[in-house]
Amino acid sequence: MLATMKTHLCVTTLLCCAVTLLSFAVTSGSSAQDLFFLQPQPYIVAQSDYAGENGNPGGAVRGYPFAQTFTPTRSGTLFSISGGFFAPQTGLEPYYIFQFRDTTPTGLPASQVAASVNVPTDILSIPPPLPGGYGWIDLTADFSSFGITLSAGHKYAFSIDVPGPFGTTIFNSFFWGETGSGYAGGQPYAFIPSGLILWDANEDFLFTVKAVPEPSLMPLAVLLCAWVLRAHRRQGIPSNVRW
Repeated sequence: MLATMKTHLCVTTLLCCAVTLLSFAVTSGSSAQDLFFLQPQPYIVAQSDYAGENGNPGGAVRGYPFAQTFTPTRSGTLFSISGGFFAPQTGLEPYYIFQFRDTTPTGLPASQVAASVNVPTDILSIPPPLPGGYGWIDLTADFSSFGITLSAGHKYAFSIDVPGPFGTTIFNSFFWGETGSGYAGGQPYAFIPSGLILWDANEDFLFTVKAVPEPSLMPLAVLLCAWVLRAHRRQGIPSNVRW
């Protein structure tokens, strides 16, 4: 009788563990391998439609970057921000400056830069492995070391600046793609000497934002499962007991 009660307790605990693990997998989009190694994987929380690409600014003014607002669909820690650029290009700056920003109470890109990452542009000088040998390639900035928390439903912004003497202009060498397919979570902007302007109400820049899941009870669930299995062996409950 006691052995049967212990077995039922063990089974109940294991079922709770399994439900916890399965729930974590569903909500975080994790695979079985992710669960085993306890490595939460980045997931897309905001993205414009690359299929609708139809243009680009062409040039840029150093110190007055283009910007894009976005609204995460899920909460998490900011992992990366990517911008889609035309390739191949020539005469490129050695790197672009990706800048993460919050927004003002009215949803506009804030003037203060919260974090920035320099991203080399050398990949844009190489013909991409796409039909025709040209197309749109992501430059990706790794923001994972900053520990920036994204909250679902809150609007944020990022901008991409060009290094060099402040206020000088570059021509025909800044091809950040624009898409006319529409992105409901934000809009494109441009910083100019007199302030901020909406770049185009009918366009958005090509971008992808990724985050990693927020902390969870996942490690505790795994430890609990391990403890139950160990107790199962110690108490000598037959492995062939049926329930």
